[in-house]
Amino acid sequence: MVERKETKQAQRTRKLILDSFFKLLSTRGYNEISVLDICDDALISRGTFYAYFEDKADILNFCTHEIITGLDSKAMTVLTKKEFHAYYQELFEVVVEYIEENKVKVKAIFTNFENGAVMSLVEQYLANNFRHRIRDLRNDGMDISINEELVVTYFAGGCMNLIKALVIADKPYDKAQLAECFKKLVVDTFERIIK
Repeated sequence: MVERKETKQAQRTRKLILDSFFKLLSTRGYNEISVLDICDDALISRGTFYAYFEDKADILNFCTHEIITGLDSKAMTVLTKKEFHAYYQELFEVVVEYIEENKVKVKAIFTNFENGAVMSLVEQYLANNFRHRIRDLRNDGMDISINEELVVTYFAGGCMNLIKALVIADKPYDKAQLAECFKKLVVDTFERIIK
């Protein structure tokens, strides 16, 4: 990844490149977009593009990193020592809020790279969260005899599918209905399994 400059002008130029990338991504597939297309849309030279990104894959890596970092920052606001239901309910609300705030980026990346590295990174993030929660509960003295990796894989996959449904949906979900669905499908089931 090209090292990024921090001046206001550099930030505006980077944003211009990213905006063009997402604009094009919303109308074409990733493989149909070239660096020249991005430059033409952003009204910049190829030299300017290459001052910020190595290629279009570098833009994707940059955006993926931003999404994961942003999601992690939001998730860190939820205190892990909360009661089980409260913790996951709040975490889910934070994730939904983050997705809604960044829906254009997240939707463009998820719909274009459904089977790729971006989805794997998000699912891995969710799996790590479940894994840490199980370990915290074990450290607090709870006897959990179920296979940790199977439980983590199952619930991370389920959460990923809920997130995909939220992102890809053309009409917005009712937040209360979505939260209730998440509680019943994930939180209540997860709690029953680990007890």
